[in-house]
Amino acid sequence: SPFRPADIKRLVTQLLVSEVALWGAHRFHRDLKPANILYSNDGKIRVTDFGLSCKISPAPLFHTPQMVTLWYRAPEVCLSSSAYTEYVDMFSIGLVILHLLKGSPILRPQRESAMIDMCVGLIGAPSHRECRELDSLCGVSSRSALLLPTSSAPESIEKRAMRLRQRVPTLANKEYAGLDQLIVQCLTWVPYERPTPSEALEHPWFQQAPAPTPEALMPSFPASHIRRQRKKSRNN
Repeated sequence: SPFRPADIKRLVTQLLVSEVALWGAHRFHRDLKPANILYSNDGKIRVTDFGLSCKISPAPLFHTPQMVTLWYRAPEVCLSSSAYTEYVDMFSIGLVILHLLKGSPILRPQRESAMIDMCVGLIGAPSHRECRELDSLCGVSSRSALLLPTSSAPESIEKRAMRLRQRVPTLANKEYAGLDQLIVQCLTWVPYERPTPSEALEHPWFQQAPAPTPEALMPSFPASHIRRQRKKSRNN
C-alpha cells in the first residue's frame, strides 16, 4: 500500500464519517468499493456514485437482490436475500479496509458461490446459530444451493482476527493492533451484529498511536494523465 499506518487511519476515519452522514440522512450506499471512493490531493476522500443508494427503514424492506459489486458484496446479498439492510455497507467497508492495507482486492470471485467460499476462507465458516440467522433473511434453499459450510460453535473474534493476519501480514504490525478485530466485526456473517459506522469510530484502534495523519500532511499523487505524460517523456 502507498499509505502509512497513520494515513490509513485517516482514510478509514473519513470513510466511516461519510457513512455516518449517509445513515444520518436515512440512506445506505449499496455499492461501496474503491472505485467509488475518490482520493484528492488535499488529503480527503469523497464517496461517489450514489445511484444504487437506498432508503433505510426501521423494518426490512425488499430490495433488488445481487446488488453491490461482487468483490465487496455481503454474504446475505450473495445468498440472494432481498431483505438486506444498511449493514451491507459495513461488510463492504471491512473489505475496503483490507484493500487499503494490501494495496489490492483481498477477494476476487467470479460468481456468488465463489464469494461465499472465499468469505469462509477469510473469516471462517458461520456457526449453526449464524446460519439460522442467515436462513431467516435468505431462506434455507438459498443457503443450501451454495453449500455454505457450518461449524458447531462460532469462532472467537480473536481466531477470526488471526485468519486475517495470516492473509494480510501487515495487520500484525503494532501500528495496526486491534484493527484486525474491527475488520472481523465488520465482516461478521450476521448483518445486525456488524457495528454501525458510529460504533466503529469508537473502536480503540482510533485512539491508539499513531494518531491519524493531518489532512494537510497526507500523501499526494500525480493525476493519471500526468503520470502518462511523464512516462512518455522518459521514453522519448
